[in-house]
Amino acid sequence: MIRVGISFTGLSSGLNTADLVKQLIAVESIPQQQLQAKVKAERSEITALQDLNTRVAALAKLAKELTAGDALALFTAKGSSDTVSVAARAGASPGSIDVVVDAVATAQKSVTATLSTAPTTRFTLTDATGEHTQLTAASTSLDDVVAAINRADAGVTAVKVGAGTDAATGEKLYRLQLTGAATGAAGAFSFHAGTAAEVDAGTATNLLAAPGAATVTAAADSVVRLWAGTAAEQTVTSASTTFTDLLPGVDVTVSKAPPTP
Repeated sequence: MIRVGISFTGLSSGLNTADLVKQLIAVESIPQQQLQAKVKAERSEITALQDLNTRVAALAKLAKELTAGDALALFTAKGSSDTVSVAARAGASPGSIDVVVDAVATAQKSVTATLSTAPTTRFTLTDATGEHTQLTAASTSLDDVVAAINRADAGVTAVKVGAGTDAATGEKLYRLQLTGAATGAAGAFSFHAGTAAEVDAGTATNLLAAPGAATVTAAADSVVRLWAGTAAEQTVTSASTTFTDLLPGVDVTVSKAPPTP
């Protein structure tokens, strides 16, 4: 069986009713289309106004910066050596200066003599000002001593380093390496076996000065000389590697000192 679809559009009236319906629908949708066009236009206008507002704000900010007293005081700074870096800040003044780097700031790093266990559970860290931080380890285990030092938050960190074995007993030996967090002479510290009172009484043992112990790196300031070799030669120190305002608004950072002859 074959089915055939037949359309009788306008059969009795002679009118194309399908087109007429489409046209009526189109007429009905005109207000909606106009409203959509209006909304689109208004959105475009809002976007344009927002963009204009952003540009005006940026222009106002730039104008404010240009009217500042130091707006035109723009300088770049450079050093003649790759071991010295120079940075100019706002308010910097033009100028030059001769600098000789004698030392770069370092943090203290010290090691104890070889140990298998700690001599006590009570220890005292003392900073460069003489302030004590008393520690109590959970046991004489070196791991517990390291944990107590690191937990104290006294500006010193510790680590246990293997150091062979005791030839007589076969016990494993270790050294405690203590490192200061801050560079500069003010970052120096000592580490005693004993209480703070015993340190003050002079009866506690300084584990970093005992036989076999060593200071690998001393706490030291950066040192530079200005106008070296002249009658005006002047030494300047800094606890860090940066000398702030060596010239007005100019910071000088040193990274390496010349080798010792």
